[in-house]
Amino acid sequence: MVTWDALPQRGLSLSHLLCLKRPPRATASGRTAEDTMSDELTARQRAISLRLAGRPVKHICSALGRSEAWFHKWWGRYLQAGPEGLYDLTRAHHQVAQRLSPELERTVVSIRRRLQAHASPATRYSLTGATAIRAELKVLGIRPLPCERTIERVLQRNGLTALRVRLAPLLGRF
Repeated sequence: MVTWDALPQRGLSLSHLLCLKRPPRATASGRTAEDTMSDELTARQRAISLRLAGRPVKHICSALGRSEAWFHKWWGRYLQAGPEGLYDLTRAHHQVAQRLSPELERTVVSIRRRLQAHASPATRYSLTGATAIRAELKVLGIRPLPCERTIERVLQRNGLTALRVRLAPLLGRF
């Protein structure tokens, strides 16, 4: 296997770069992050097993070189979730972004189609946009009201928007 350090000596191409594995990054102590996480989990498991064996908290903390706050954090998680509670929790967002309900989306589409049906050729683009649709939703008593940009996205998803036409710039006058 070729490492990143050997690239200049070997004269490898870009296709070779895609096949290479990067060496694990070491922490300040010279150990990799995976080793550190494994050691941390081992320390948590050791603390719990010592506590279950009847050892006092101060003895456990001095033996592992950890604080009492650290121990109580992991003891609480162990009591709450069992051995699975000793693993790190995810830091990802727990709330999924809100999305309009299918009923509200159908309502927006039906309002748009109704407004377009009443428009004449001279007024085919006026009073059929997101502002007019939001006003109709307000009259219908729908709460919470989606913002205009959300209504525009619904219209785009359903193919009810026309592409923006860009006018050619004015030519120089002679």
